[in-house]
Amino acid sequence: MKLLVIGGTRFLGRWVVEEALARGWEVTLFNRGNHAEVFPNVRTIIGDREEDLIKLEVENWDAVIDTCGFHPYTVRKSVKALKANTSFYAFVSTISVYAKFPYEDDIKEEDEFLSLSEEELVPLNLNNQNVGEYYGHLKYLCELEVLREIPDKSLIVRPGLIVGPYDQTDRFTYWATRLQEEREILAPGRKNKKIQFIDVRDLAAWIVKMTEGRITGIYNATGPKDLYTMEDLIRDGKEIFQNKAETTWVSESFLLKENVQPWIELPLWIPETNSNEPEKKKEQDNGVNIDRALNHGLSFRDPKETLKDTYEWVTQKSRKLERAGLKQEKEQALLEKWNSTLNTSVQA
Repeated sequence: MKLLVIGGTRFLGRWVVEEALARGWEVTLFNRGNHAEVFPNVRTIIGDREEDLIKLEVENWDAVIDTCGFHPYTVRKSVKALKANTSFYAFVSTISVYAKFPYEDDIKEEDEFLSLSEEELVPLNLNNQNVGEYYGHLKYLCELEVLREIPDKSLIVRPGLIVGPYDQTDRFTYWATRLQEEREILAPGRKNKKIQFIDVRDLAAWIVKMTEGRITGIYNATGPKDLYTMEDLIRDGKEIFQNKAETTWVSESFLLKENVQPWIELPLWIPETNSNEPEKKKEQDNGVNIDRALNHGLSFRDPKETLKDTYEWVTQKSRKLERAGLKQEKEQALLEKWNSTLNTSVQA
């Protein structure tokens, strides 16, 4: 199998390349060469996908996997340049394309999407490196570009939160490191609130498998397979690291009133509602339906393995978490205020 990977050295693309090489495929990367040390023995065509696509038009590939298309104009150029040179194009999108995400559950591939008209898009002056608040909107428009040019030989994958070694976002990584620290843990909201994520290695393996089988269509791709909650995550982390620290569950209304940022300061926490009064709303899980992907072989490793491997990667790289997660001082202050509030209520 002769494979072209657009990107291929950061996170998902890196693991896609690892999986393809393990299968004995002939892999070529197309990127700007900023991380050439990752795969020094893999052929790389140096170029910018905005301006250097002509370098790809002189060669044929059995398949293309595009992990880093964020703006429709950019993806349009890539697909037009490659559609005559490949028999399969896999594009990695996101579950953020859904209008109902993240405030509803069981979202299926046909549900309502975010989008922008051409008239709305042009004045925003966005590009592949700058999508701002329109990430989901633009990813959906990228999908349309792929489907418009090569509808019968394309795979659209909509992942949820991708986690694991080499994740640069620090989101899941925050929990993998925090649950190793033996001090009181601030746990957000409802214990049995469903959370979804997928190990990057499981996602990469499945994308390569789908590419090998020339399986087309649109698929949500996240996990775990069965219901998994914030309580499960915290329990698994404490078990792995033999952490006996107390876990304190703090209400969403308190966290929101204290201006704690969901997803950023407390990754994987999505409030029951986007209002400041979640206690007035019914309990509501959120997430996407993955039945279609499961029926096509998507499988998952134990979340404990993901937690453990992520922590080991952070430790080996001596990585400082700066992009997501509660700072220790703020977490401690919140816990003190919350516990004080509870004590006052009991005394009253």
